Amino acid sequence: MATLEEVLKKINKNKAEEDKIKANPKKGELTTDFSSTGSVYLDYILEQKAIPLGRMTLMTGWESSGKSSVALIAAREIQKKTDKTVVIMDGEHTVSDSHIDRFNLDRKKLIVYKESNLEQMLDTTEALSTADDIGGIVIDSVKAFYSSAVEAKSAEDILMKKDEGYLAWMTDPKTNFNFNWVRDGQKIKKAVYHQLKLPTENYAN
Repeated sequence: MATLEEVLKKINKNKAEEDKIKANPKKGELTTDFSSTGSVYLDYILEQKAIPLGRMTLMTGWESSGKSSVALIAAREIQKKTDKTVVIMDGEHTVSDSHIDRFNLDRKKLIVYKESNLEQMLDTTEALSTADDIGGIVIDSVKAFYSSAVEAKSAEDILMKKDEGYLAWMTDPKTNFNFNWVRDGQKIKKAVYHQLKLPTENYAN
């Protein structure tokens, strides 16, 4: 049997110091500091523990319910609280100069990264999260990001099932081409529609 020290050493291998599991935590190590939402009402109902620093906070709500506005205001408060840079992962590509000025964000401590690819966003977020002078990262919104891996797998599944006979549609977000696989007797034909219709004969199996 291994000792606790040996087990923890194995678990903590390749982990950052702040992510390591520690035995006998010192006083203060488990204390979490909080930032304001920028709303007195929200802070009150959340008992002044709205946004834990160094942790993940998920905000949900109906479309156009104000989630992005609350997130930008919270980003401003994190700037004030930590005196560090806040990153906004703008998956919807909607953050503008007007938003920054309206919510009084400090441009000197702000990064707006406009990207819709999920893998690139996650890689960038992971890299930035290791920087000491990053106070927080806002991802807006989660559903706006698309995964290249999922899209590739979906296309593969469609091709593997083509002999079953069905009609399937898929949209490429980069080109807006619609790919259509149709059962036609014993053959499957793929037609690509854009501004011009391409001859299906070129795609016949």
